[in-house]
This record gives sequence, C-alpha cells and structure tokens, in this order.
Amino acid sequence: MEEDGTPENYAWFISRGAEMCDVGDGVSSKPNTCTLHKLVYPTQPGGAFRLEEVKKYKHEDYHANSWLVKITSNGRYILAPTIYGQIFVFNILTGQLTAILKDHEDIEVRDVIFHPYRPLVFSSGDDGCVKVYTYKTHTDHEGQDMDVALDISIV
Repeated sequence: MEEDGTPENYAWFISRGAEMCDVGDGVSSKPNTCTLHKLVYPTQPGGAFRLEEVKKYKHEDYHANSWLVKITSNGRYILAPTIYGQIFVFNILTGQLTAILKDHEDIEVRDVIFHPYRPLVFSSGDDGCVKVYTYKTHTDHEGQDMDVALDISIV
C-alpha cells in the first residue's frame, strides 16, 4: 500500500546478467547471475515507475554469457541454461541451487521452458537435441507443495 492507502500495483520479472566477456568467444571468467525484480507501477498519471531488486541467484559455475540463452520460471524455480550444456535450477524463495541438469553435450543450451500445466520441462541446445524432463514437487503432511525440493528426471 502507498502512504495514502492506494493499493500498489506491480509485476515480477527475472533478468539474466550478461557480464563482460573477458575470456573470449562469449565466455566470461566471472559467473553470471539471475535477478528477481519487482516493477512498481505509478499510482498517479505521469508518475514514475519504480524498479526494485528483490533477490540475486548465482553460483560459481553458472556461465551463460550468450545473449541467446533464455531463462524461465514457473513461479517457484528458475531454470537457467549455460553455454556448457547445463541447466541450473534455482529455488526462487530460498535462492538455493537445487539441481544442475547435464543432459546436453558440452554445448550451449539455448532455451528451456516449463509446460504451462503439466509437470514437464523442455530444453533445446546447439547439440541439435530437445530434451524433455518430468518433475514432481514434494508435499508436506498437509498436502501443501513444498518449495524445498524438485525431483527432475529425463523422459
């Protein structure tokens, strides 16, 4: 809520950093990051948008400097492909790396997406393959999905 009681309208989005390529051929010696942002809309005509950085997701082995590598999220996890055939799986809530999928050759994974309503993930890479994964989330004793574990296996 704004100070005057006006409800705050906002949107969430995730960006992937493209750190300087200091090694050559699109490769950086520094790991990349994914960042969760909150874009707050103006409450009055002509007002300013406000961009807030909420959380960074990083790992020392996460290198994805190509501009053509796409990230995705299902609201619980971020899937972040790399130039080395991996997909890093970050938990949005905790920021933890929960898995590294390595089913493409040591070649760039270009795209990864969650199926809109089935527990499937698709990835495609420069190895010419499309990989399909299935996953399940763990539930607690009350039947609520837990955000701490995601079991992924290749189909």
